[in-house]
Amino acid sequence: MASLVSSLAGKKVLIAGGVGTIGRGLARSLLQSGAIVVVNSRSQRKLDQLYEDLGRPERLIMINGTMMPSGVEETMNEVYKRADSIDHVVAHCGVRWWSRDSDETNITSLPSAATSSITSLGLEEFQVQTRMLVDMHWGVAAQTLPMMAGRPGTSFTFVTGGTNIRSSALQTMNTQMVWGLAEVLRSEAAAKAANMRGDCVHGVRVDEVRIQMKVDRDPKERAAEPRARPLSSDIGDVVAGL
Repeated sequence: MASLVSSLAGKKVLIAGGVGTIGRGLARSLLQSGAIVVVNSRSQRKLDQLYEDLGRPERLIMINGTMMPSGVEETMNEVYKRADSIDHVVAHCGVRWWSRDSDETNITSLPSAATSSITSLGLEEFQVQTRMLVDMHWGVAAQTLPMMAGRPGTSFTFVTGGTNIRSSALQTMNTQMVWGLAEVLRSEAAAKAANMRGDCVHGVRVDEVRIQMKVDRDPKERAAEPRARPLSSDIGDVVAGL
């Protein structure tokens, strides 16, 4: 997969969605391609661990902040303060939005939110819990697409996952709402390219990479079916090559 990685020397790439398995693979591949990589997390500990794991790269900019609507504007202000501008955005769905740890996604008040039946939720909670992922991705798009307007070669890439038997109802609904957002923005980008509609998404190329395989496998499965190379690394190479 390494041959897929193109040169991004000097380009500034923002990874939105935390620094877990997917975020780590993306950061590694983008750094290898020569990019200046900006990552964020609510957990300084996880940022520090990423920095060590990647060999203390000079081109890694770490922002301690959230991309959720409650903090995306403040976080992006810090991003532009540190990086000045962004050439590419990669927004991934490797976000454990139901988690109660202090990473990017410590955003849910109920520890059972990811496993509760949809019908056990009140209307207000249902409305909040079923759109956490799409709210994050929309917020990042709203903050970055206008700033990349009119600059040649800019892009916004969604890295989304599939739904499977292990997905809860809330996970499934969150994932499919992000699919919808990605489709809308891709359609608007195509219309813009064909001069069919207004300014759409400001001429920024919009892509989606949808992963239908398990990425964060449990230890027993990893032992039974070992992979020579982590899938997250291949995903990173694909995205860096777009």
